[in-house]
Amino acid sequence: MNTKLRRFSTPLEVARSKPKLSICGISAILVMLICVFALSTAPAVTGLPSLRSSSSVTPDIHDKAVMSYVQSAVRNSTLGFGATVLISLKSRTDRRDSLALIGHAQGITITKTIDAVLGADIVDKAKPDGKAKDSLDQMHWGSWRSHMDALKYVVDSGVDTALILEDDVDW
Repeated sequence: MNTKLRRFSTPLEVARSKPKLSICGISAILVMLICVFALSTAPAVTGLPSLRSSSSVTPDIHDKAVMSYVQSAVRNSTLGFGATVLISLKSRTDRRDSLALIGHAQGITITKTIDAVLGADIVDKAKPDGKAKDSLDQMHWGSWRSHMDALKYVVDSGVDTALILEDDVDW
């Protein structure tokens, strides 16, 4: 195996060699920020101590009421999220059927299925401006648009949190 260390002669070459953040990476960061914001602003459950207390007192993990609430939230059909959203091509009924069966067997409900978008179906005017407009291939544009459609559903439906899955997920 021929491994060769590359040496950079100028700082400009080093800067140009670093990987660039793609639209998909920016979308993932946006999803995480929305989830963090939703979790930090959600009200505490009535009658239970807040798990996001601003005081220095931490919640007692041995408190049965707190643990019962946490366990029931995690064990519900959406894994504690407000919605479980699946992104899948309409033509991939095999994947949709598989996830429906696996979800039913595990007690997990897919609350919304978003039809994935093919990159070839996105017109140039609909793409955001920037360097990525010319550098991303059709597959990445389709992925970006599909995730934006899933985020739009989350915002429009008013759920506090959502788990967004692609149809090739495995658990």
